Amino acid sequence: MADSTDQGKMKLLLWVPALIGFALYLFTINHGFVLDDNLVLTQNVHVQEGFGGIDEILTTNYANGHQGFNDGLYRPISLISFAVEKSLFNLNPQASHFIQALLYAILLLALALWMRSLFDTKNLVWFWIALIFAVHPIHTEVVANLKSRDELFALLFLLFSLWHFQRWLISKENRKLVYSVLLFLCALFSKESAITFLALFPLLMILNGGKSLKGIGSTIGVMSIPALFFLGTRSWVLSGMGDVDSGVKSLLQNPLIYSDGLFERLLTGANIQALYITKLFLPIGLSHDYSYNAIEVSTMSDIGGWIWLLGILSFIVLGIYGLLQNKTWGFGILFYFVTISAVSNVLILIGAMAAERFVFAPSLGWAIAIVPLIHDLKLLKPNQKPLAFLIIVAGFFVLSYQRIPDWESNFTLFKADVEKVDNSARAHYNYGTALSEAAKVNPSQKSDYLNRSQKHLKRAIEIWPEYQDAYNNLGVSFIADSKFEEAYQVYSELHSKYPEYSKGIFNLAFALEKLGRLAEAELYYEQYESIVPDNNVLFVIIELEGQQGKFEEAIEHLNELVSREPNKGRGYMKLGMAYALQGQEATAATYFLKTTEIAPRNAEAYFNLGLVYINTGRLEEAYEVLNKCLDVDPNHERAINLIKQLQSGS
Repeated sequence: MADSTDQGKMKLLLWVPALIGFALYLFTINHGFVLDDNLVLTQNVHVQEGFGGIDEILTTNYANGHQGFNDGLYRPISLISFAVEKSLFNLNPQASHFIQALLYAILLLALALWMRSLFDTKNLVWFWIALIFAVHPIHTEVVANLKSRDELFALLFLLFSLWHFQRWLISKENRKLVYSVLLFLCALFSKESAITFLALFPLLMILNGGKSLKGIGSTIGVMSIPALFFLGTRSWVLSGMGDVDSGVKSLLQNPLIYSDGLFERLLTGANIQALYITKLFLPIGLSHDYSYNAIEVSTMSDIGGWIWLLGILSFIVLGIYGLLQNKTWGFGILFYFVTISAVSNVLILIGAMAAERFVFAPSLGWAIAIVPLIHDLKLLKPNQKPLAFLIIVAGFFVLSYQRIPDWESNFTLFKADVEKVDNSARAHYNYGTALSEAAKVNPSQKSDYLNRSQKHLKRAIEIWPEYQDAYNNLGVSFIADSKFEEAYQVYSELHSKYPEYSKGIFNLAFALEKLGRLAEAELYYEQYESIVPDNNVLFVIIELEGQQGKFEEAIEHLNELVSREPNKGRGYMKLGMAYALQGQEATAATYFLKTTEIAPRNAEAYFNLGLVYINTGRLEEAYEVLNKCLDVDPNHERAINLIKQLQSGS
């Protein structure tokens, strides 16, 4: 009876981490779409097609559905899940966040199953590893941010794969090995960095006492099958996607592209690991951004970097020693370094300097190493150990609970994080831009928001003087604040630095227009339109030419406009007005009449045509078209007055 009761308790404990993790992240249920969610959800055309877009998702790169962007990545599983949600729930953020929390709960169940098969169930080390992992605050970026579902799926499938692999090691039932292989394949199709997970299978085999080189080699061979299949599929898909923009060439994304040699990269990588390891032990000051210049590129004189580099090498050696002694903490150390390797910016440079989502899988290695070490501490009495773990769990739960609301929206996230990484140009840019957007919908706080927006955008430029978008958005903030002279100064400086930056050219023209410098504004609008052909900008140019009395130039541009958009009435309308102002009323009437044919609900076209008819003595026709004007707009006062004049004969 006692054994069956204990087994019942063990089964119940299996569900505790999953239930707590699920409950914790249900607090995201009212959150919206944040950060790069537009890349893979809201503005991804393949996802927006729902079930119909799955073929495109399978045969294109990860970000292809977002303006054809080729990021060189292939991660179809998370995109397919979003496409399914689009069809079922129309991409309702509440549904998506609920599913995200549910997937995290399933992941935690897989973790508990694997840990229970790995450890002696009597000491509950497996339970504390799963529970501490479940509530660790560094996971908020993955679970609270929908875009990170690729990370979530990759680890979820890996854990189920490792669990079945562990069961195969014990039972030698081949079907369990097959399950492991198929689940590992799913992890690879979730995120390509899962290729590093391949090393975990022989490590797990060694931990279980399998030190035969032949056996290890066979294991690597079997688990390489899904890896090779994935790499082949990925290569086939990406080969037709054109030039790749991985973000590695951007200083803003990854300053290491300008590091001088391997040792600077190694030292900077060591300092990044210092950041990660510190936040695993003390997860405070979490941030969504660690781009330029939040983490400085190390030089050869960086003593701290050398210390951390030597420390990391020592940890790896210690992990190997522990693994060979069949110590789970040794396996945990190596688990950390294996899973962090692809995003460490040491072996290869990636499109980000650092990110907390990169520590999602490695944090499990940290937990597998730390929990057994705490459990084996001689300083703690047996009855004190559960209390020690409960304190850690409670502390992490509270910190996660406090961090989760920051991910509600871009505004809440950028506001929460900007001071944590004061040297990050992008963090200040993000918050400054968010403040400008908030000013549009909060008129009572507009002045305060815009002042703060300008402060943060100036700080972004101060950190990185080449930040084109920061200059641009600073000018936008000044324009929203009606500070047109300040906006002009910003855009003038931006244009002198980057004369081909199209957004800067357009906004320079707009600022000049607001300052009444119409000829200069016209010049820059024309420059912009030559780079980015845009009918609306051409229309603005035409209006500016009209205001300056440049009717011949306006007519030339109007003819170009109507050739571009022959089924829109605005070009014909403006042509009619231009010819009317030049006294060519017969030609003007032709264009006004054309406008009424294309846009029969355009009251002004009927009114202008009526004016031309009056001026040319065609009073009956004028009366007829003015009445048509009133049919469209019964309150058109000028048409009413003209009709009264016609009726009175005056």
